[in-house]
Amino acid sequence: MDHLGRATGHVVCLLILAGVSSTQTSPRTAVDQLNALDGNSFRVLAERASRGDAPAQTLLGIAYMQGARVERDDVAAVNWFRRAAKKGNNVAETNLGMMYFYGRGTARSFPEALKWFRKASEDGNNNARFNLGIMYQHGFGVPENMEEAAKWYEVAARQGDAEAQNSLGYLFEVGSGLRSNLEEAERWYRSAAEQGLATAQSNLGNFYLRRGRHHEAYQWFLRAAEQGHTGAAHNVAVLALHGHCMPLDYATAYKWLSVSHASDEWSLKATAICKEHLAQPQAQQMAVAAQR
Repeated sequence: MDHLGRATGHVVCLLILAGVSSTQTSPRTAVDQLNALDGNSFRVLAERASRGDAPAQTLLGIAYMQGARVERDDVAAVNWFRRAAKKGNNVAETNLGMMYFYGRGTARSFPEALKWFRKASEDGNNNARFNLGIMYQHGFGVPENMEEAAKWYEVAARQGDAEAQNSLGYLFEVGSGLRSNLEEAERWYRSAAEQGLATAQSNLGNFYLRRGRHHEAYQWFLRAAEQGHTGAAHNVAVLALHGHCMPLDYATAYKWLSVSHASDEWSLKATAICKEHLAQPQAQQMAVAAQR
């Protein structure tokens, strides 16, 4: 079973483009909001931003950051985010921190990113809290501090942030920054996985796999694979070939090996074995379907 879990390590997403989330109460993303505006409504938005309306300034900053309805212009995005951030708009504060973190539209500066993420966190932005956790976990602009990372992940996780829940699950599993607690690790992985986060679904699969709970591992790997997680797709194939929680299934294994696009020696051999057990037309049809 040593080919299982080829992507078992916890995958940490670096800073999220937090401002893509809505600046209003609508569940639509900000980009969706922008794309839904007609020409006159977009002009009204720009006029409101020019008159000092912070939510409009934030949304216009996102338009320039994402190239939605306007040509992408990071300098203009920073300008609008800064104007809204000075008024205490926490989405603008978070995005301004992101722009400093990546050096988009301004000189890269981890201290400035940290300052704005901290301000946004104080103003209630959950994405900023998750980003602070990342900065402390990886030592971006601050000494690496796993206890501080765990603190910020937990704050965001308890507010429902799936990425933070996934990260907190990992820290509980390995005992980094807080005492190892497998029940808590499972709880937070599952909470994130049930929100549909593919990375968390894969991590939960690996959590169960390491504890011999193969059927549960397979189900979560499959859910992540169906979202395009290539490491999970590989693990679905391996379980299908080893038959720990199901009969040997060469068709399923071949399908997910094709999706994973893995080119390591084991995957190539496994693919060849699957082909030997499948009719040629069936194998070709499945390979073509996997490319779609």
